[in-house]
Amino acid sequence: MIKIKKDLDEAMLEEIGYRYIPIEGGYLSGNGATMISISRAPYQREVMPYKAHAAHEHEKNIKVLRNMGALEESEE
Repeated sequence: MIKIKKDLDEAMLEEIGYRYIPIEGGYLSGNGATMISISRAPYQREVMPYKAHAAHEHEKNIKVLRNMGALEESEE
């Protein structure tokens, strides 16, 4: 499971094109491929694919988040 770090400043997500979607309780990537759940239990802080058939774009988003030090990997 991939999660964002607990202490990540959410403004950093907005700087790289994510926007907060209240009904989803999280941030959606600019290309619509990745969702980062912020307030939806039990998925808090999880980074997950959002758009069907967008695995390649989702992996690129994960790489960007990893390179900026925003992620922590979990064995859960």
